[in-house]
Amino acid sequence: MTVHDHRAGMPLALCLAALLATPARAELYPGFHEDYHVYTNSLPAPPEYSGWLALKFVNGSGVILSVAPPLLFDTVEPVWLPFVMQLNALLASNGVNSAQRAFSRPAAELDAERAEAELMTAEPLPDLNLFFLLDVHDYPIALALLPLIHANPVCEIVYMHPAPEAPPTADLTGHQTYLHPAVSNGYDVYYAWTQPGGDGAQVRLIDIEYDWYLPHEDLQKLPAALLFGFRSNLFGTSLNHGTGALGVSAALSNSFGMRGILYRADTKVISALDASAVWKLHDAVSYAISNTTPGDVILLEQQAYANGAYCPVEYWALFYAAIIQATALDRIVIEPAGNGSASLDGAVWSSLFQRSYRDSRALMVGAGTATNRARCSFSSYGSRVDMQGWGDWSVATLGYGDLAGTHPSNQYTRAYSGTSSASALAAGAAGSVQSYARAKFGVYLPPLLMRSNLVATGVAQTVPPSGTIGPLPNLRNAYQAVVPEASAVMAALAACLLCRRRR
Repeated sequence: MTVHDHRAGMPLALCLAALLATPARAELYPGFHEDYHVYTNSLPAPPEYSGWLALKFVNGSGVILSVAPPLLFDTVEPVWLPFVMQLNALLASNGVNSAQRAFSRPAAELDAERAEAELMTAEPLPDLNLFFLLDVHDYPIALALLPLIHANPVCEIVYMHPAPEAPPTADLTGHQTYLHPAVSNGYDVYYAWTQPGGDGAQVRLIDIEYDWYLPHEDLQKLPAALLFGFRSNLFGTSLNHGTGALGVSAALSNSFGMRGILYRADTKVISALDASAVWKLHDAVSYAISNTTPGDVILLEQQAYANGAYCPVEYWALFYAAIIQATALDRIVIEPAGNGSASLDGAVWSSLFQRSYRDSRALMVGAGTATNRARCSFSSYGSRVDMQGWGDWSVATLGYGDLAGTHPSNQYTRAYSGTSSASALAAGAAGSVQSYARAKFGVYLPPLLMRSNLVATGVAQTVPPSGTIGPLPNLRNAYQAVVPEASAVMAALAACLLCRRRR
C-alpha cells in the first residue's frame, strides 16, 4: 500500500484525534513563529526574491519529503498528518510541485550534531532537517501563500528566501598599516607573529563567499581548497571581493606581495551558491561545521538586505539556525554587521538583534576608521555589534589591481573596505588568538569566551561613539588575557573528565 493510498483512506475519527492531540504552540520549541511578522514587514521586492519560500516545520513534527508524488511532504509522526496533508493540498492547488531540503547534508549527521549541540548548550535548537525550500517563482503566488502556510500549525516559519546580496564594492583609496602596533591603531600582528601559534598554524579558517581567484601568486591554492558550493563572479566584483578577504588572512609569507595575518593557517573556502546560483549560505555554514573542529573559525563574508538597509545575515531565520548550530558546536563565527548605516536597535528590527531575545554567539563586526576608531558612516551599528575593524578604504590585500598587477593572478589593492574588510580582519584576530591558545596551552576558547576576550582587551571605540560598533581588537592584550582563560578552560575540562569517571 502506498503512502498516498493510506492517507486517502485515513478514517475521519483518526484525523479528529490527531487534531485534538496537537500540542499548543506554547508547548513547542519557541523557535521562529513569533518572528513571522518581522519577515512579512520586510518583504523582498521582486528583484530581491530568489524564487524560493523558506519553510520550517515545528520541532518534533517528523516532516520529510514525500516519496509519493504529487504529494510534497510526508511525516513519521501521525499526530501531525492532517496538517501535513492540508499543506500538501494548499501547495498543489497553487501549482507548487517542487521542494527540497534546505540543508543537503545527510539527515543523520545533522541529527547527531544537534544532539551534541543541545548537550553542550543545555538549550533546544532548531532541527535543521525540518527546513525546506519551496519552488514558488511566481511572486504574487508566493506573497499570497505566506499567511496561508503560516496559519498551518505544523509550519513554524515561512518567508521569501532572498536572492544573494552583492558584496560592497571597494572605493580604492588608502594604504596598509593594520599589522602595526596598537599605538598606531593597528592590530599588533607583528607582536603576534613572535608568539607560539601566532602565525595561525594551529587553526583552520573557512571563508564563505561567492568567488575567489585561488591560483593568485600570493595564495597558490588548488581547486580542492573549495570544499563545497559553486564559484560564481555573481556581481562582477565577487572574484576580487573574495580574493581580498582571503588575502587578509591567507596571503603567503614570501619575498613579495602581502603577508596574511594567519599565513600558516589551514585556510579553505566554501561558496554560498549552488549550481543555479541560489543563495545557500545556510548550507555553506553547515558544510563548514562538518569540515572544522571546535575552536576553528568560520568567516561569513556576506550581508543581508531587509527593511531598506543592509544588515547581518542572521536576520533571516534559515541563516540564524545554521549560525547558532555552528557556535553551539564551538565554531567561532565572524559575521559582518552590514553596510546599511542602520541602527540594529531600531524598532523596525523587532528584537532580532537584542541579546536578551536571541544570541547567535557569532562575533558581529562593524566598520570603523583606521585613524581614530570612529564608526564609518555606512556601517550598521547597535548593542549587538561586538567589535569593529578597519573599513574606511585602508586595508591592503590581494585583488582589484589599483596598487599593483595587471592580471587576477598578481593584482593587489591598497583599499579593501567596508564591513567586509572589518570582518576579514576580525577573523584574522580571532584565529590568531585561537592558534596561540592551542599552541601555548593545548586548549581552545569557545565562542563566548573568544568574544569576551577580544571585546574586553580591545581598544575602545572613539567617544562619543555615534553608533556603537565596539572596540578594536588588540592582539597583544588578547594574548595576555588568554592565560587565566586557558586555565579556566583546562579546569573545566578536568572537572568534566572527573565527572565521567565517577559515573
